Amino acid sequence: MLASFLLSALSLSVLTPMPSSLSVSGSSGNATRPADNTAVIDELVDRFSDTMRNRSGGRGRDPEAAFPILRELAERFGECGPNDQKDIVNMVVRAIERFDRDESEERELVLAAANALGSMGAKSVDQLLDLVEDNRIGDDLELFRRLILSLGRTQDERGLLRLKKLLHHGEPAIQAAAAEALGEFEALEEGKRKQVFYALLTRLLDAKDLVDQDRLNQTNQRRFDTIIGAVTTSLQRLSRHDERDPEQWQRFWNKNKRKSWSVETH
Repeated sequence: MLASFLLSALSLSVLTPMPSSLSVSGSSGNATRPADNTAVIDELVDRFSDTMRNRSGGRGRDPEAAFPILRELAERFGECGPNDQKDIVNMVVRAIERFDRDESEERELVLAAANALGSMGAKSVDQLLDLVEDNRIGDDLELFRRLILSLGRTQDERGLLRLKKLLHHGEPAIQAAAAEALGEFEALEEGKRKQVFYALLTRLLDAKDLVDQDRLNQTNQRRFDTIIGAVTTSLQRLSRHDERDPEQWQRFWNKNKRKSWSVETH
């Protein structure tokens, strides 16, 4: 009941793939250099760190206290200088590593922290890549999925190679997460955007071919059913074109791969 109350109060539902209220604040148009190494961030970081310590007297880590601090750190992130931002990212990563994912309330905090990293842009990319490569994380499919989505939300090109590789992961849910994350790169310059589009298209066509080759193979069918929605949505975002059928996407690509996508394509 406590965990449900906390998630409701903080809008941090673990049932949705994207974070709801753990978003970065601050205006990108503000030319004033943000304050750095501030006392308020130092205090929040120290308090957040304290929630992860094992305590005497039977008290362990304290996710109830950690939730509002995590939210405040995320809200202040965009207004911070580079050193404070680095401290916040490192502390959020530490929460993912230190809280117990086998305990329900702590697990909810870990998932919220994974979501929060996606709002921290380029500052969190190196840490996200490390977490995505961590075999211990890969065993937790829901956490793995959230980190992949956060990597996409950074829209940082350093994540592209890893996300493309994850299109071929053994778990269809991870393939779908990678496909969804790649759709976040719709602002790439056109040549790179077409490369991402083609990686998604070939993955979709390969999955469709496996289904067509053996209609009785339920594993192939489930894989295709799992990824087609995410792949289709990302193809639409990247191309600014609307199709549903894999073969129609193939025709679109054949017709438009050398044309400019800055104008409407058919």
